[in-house]
Amino acid sequence: MTDYGAGSPVWDDEAGGGPLDLTTLAISDDLRSALARWQAAYDATYCRSDPAASGFGSPAAERAFEADGKQLQQRLVSELPACEVRYFSG
Repeated sequence: MTDYGAGSPVWDDEAGGGPLDLTTLAISDDLRSALARWQAAYDATYCRSDPAASGFGSPAAERAFEADGKQLQQRLVSELPACEVRYFSG
């Protein structure tokens, strides 16, 4: 799940919620970088002067972002087999 300015798209929903520090996860550097880029891509859609105008430039861009997120979720599942990893969008 992404949220503007969260710093991480990976959240812990059992320990009170909130984004997890990616450096604390036992994942590959490649996946860690990909997650950070995905978060940065979301942050780039934020309009500081008019937050209500925030969002993707087109429906296609939003669909591509969602597809990337689902792919990242599957990579997390592969690299963290002992953890429950869910994708949330909304």
